[in-house]
Amino acid sequence: MLLLIGILVIINSCERIILIDLPYKKNLIVVNGIITPGYGAWVNLSSSVDIRANEASSYIPLTDAGLSIYKDGDLISEVYDNDEGNYYAPDINPEPGDEYEFVFSSPGLEEASANVIIPEPVMIIDFDTTSSIKRQFYNGDILNTETGFLISFSIEDPPEESNYYMIGIYNYDNGQQYPLAVETEDLLMNVYISDGLNVLAWSDESFDGTIREFNIGFSMQQATGYQASIAFVLYSITEDYYKYMKSYSRNYTILNEDAILYEGVQVHSNINNGYGILAGFSSDSRSFQYMF
Repeated sequence: MLLLIGILVIINSCERIILIDLPYKKNLIVVNGIITPGYGAWVNLSSSVDIRANEASSYIPLTDAGLSIYKDGDLISEVYDNDEGNYYAPDINPEPGDEYEFVFSSPGLEEASANVIIPEPVMIIDFDTTSSIKRQFYNGDILNTETGFLISFSIEDPPEESNYYMIGIYNYDNGQQYPLAVETEDLLMNVYISDGLNVLAWSDESFDGTIREFNIGFSMQQATGYQASIAFVLYSITEDYYKYMKSYSRNYTILNEDAILYEGVQVHSNINNGYGILAGFSSDSRSFQYMF
């Protein structure tokens, strides 16, 4: 008993509270935005929050900000109207190879900026789909079917340059686009974002200038008679966007693991004097329908 008490005393004596006096960091503009041909530009602007702040939420949208867009040094668009921190510029017509500078401003915060070049699209040169029924079951009187899909596609990677890719699969229903969860056994597709985006991303580092085939799968579950309208999109993305997703994916994995000790991940950003990402991309796509 005395030995046990001694052990308890030793363990308890190792506990010590250490107070760390961290300096306050100034709030900066946080950017999440895209620019792509056929769409224009969309940017969500918010403010960073100090870790010790008393705000109830870590997300504070900037509803009084301004967005200025420059092409080749010329101002081509200014946006001040917003929807809960979302700023749209559908009036610009970005093309592959175009270079843009975005300048973000908001009262009480320092100005931030970002530069982006729209990548040239890499086209899909071969595309094939197969499907198989995984299971069927009744939900009340309605027969439901779960179907698995396999997509094989090929691209010809441009030689002697770094290229970065992303794929997404979407079901269009009543005018809405719903991302579908994708899976692959291809170790080259080493970045997967699962929290709502459901996209895979990778670089051409190991197959530069060659033709490469990829295989991915996904599943859908619907009632008999439902016609799915499915779109497969291959994105050619900027290096900054790829680095952002790769670091974000690592950070997301760590935060959702039950690890006690882990190495922190600095999420990549291309925002000068701010945080976040302004992503540029172009795309090629294929679509097909499936009747359940």
